[in-house]
Amino acid sequence: MSEASEVNKDLQSYAVKTGTDQIIKIGGQGNKGLPEGGIPIQSTIDAVHQMEPMAFHQTIESVAQITEQYYTDKGLYMTNPTGDGWVKAP
Repeated sequence: MSEASEVNKDLQSYAVKTGTDQIIKIGGQGNKGLPEGGIPIQSTIDAVHQMEPMAFHQTIESVAQITEQYYTDKGLYMTNPTGDGWVKAP
């Protein structure tokens, strides 16, 4: 970890793309209609980060919904989950 910190100490910006595959299992009775073995969830995050001043832009896709986010010194803004414009996150 200390070697990674040393290599990245002068890092000014970076881009990252991650993917996650999950299986959500619900225990107990009353699971009629759910896929056997659980509910598969796939998510991706595509992001660009800047260190100074701290800022980022990322797009998150999960369960057929896409959310876009921007962070600057003025706050975190994201697309409205209802699909109507943008909101400033608390």
